[in-house]
Amino acid sequence: MLIALDIGNVCIQLHFAESEAAFGFDPEHPIPEDVVDLCRDYAVGAVSTEQFLSEMSLLTNRTEKEVLEAWNMEIGAAIPGMTEAVRDFAARGVEFVFLSDTNDLHMTKIRRSLPFANLVKGAILSQEVGVCKPDPEIYSAFEEKYGVPDLYFDDLEKNIAGAKKRNWNAVQFTGVSQFREVVEQALAQDH
Repeated sequence: MLIALDIGNVCIQLHFAESEAAFGFDPEHPIPEDVVDLCRDYAVGAVSTEQFLSEMSLLTNRTEKEVLEAWNMEIGAAIPGMTEAVRDFAARGVEFVFLSDTNDLHMTKIRRSLPFANLVKGAILSQEVGVCKPDPEIYSAFEEKYGVPDLYFDDLEKNIAGAKKRNWNAVQFTGVSQFREVVEQALAQDH
């Protein structure tokens, strides 16, 4: 059985507010459009990591080291219970692949800090494909490399809808107990 996993709010906690605050953004100082555009361009690989750090440094009046630290504050710890769930299912032969809108800097931190990263056999990432979910191209790239997954978990309804348009068995992630229940049901039907 192959399961595709979104990363943010499925595998890891996201801390947007902490990251934004480290850049000096808050409700009274909203994120400028040029920063939003740069982040979007980085997410789809339109700018390199070096360009991103350099331009973000100029736009936010921070050193590249400060940019890197603030940027990576967004990546939190594993969703409580998810590490044990993935380990349990991997021990039973389930394979996992990431399908995520993310970039090199965040993936480097995720691979270093996510306790079950070593159990995930691959990834399809927006930065490599050039589009974000729910663009059909990202699902197509996944299919070309890994086939249609038996299950796909994402926290965002629009991404679930995009996967369902391709006839994927897509489930909106609401928590680890729901994840375990859905995977157990799929495994029972598989045998």
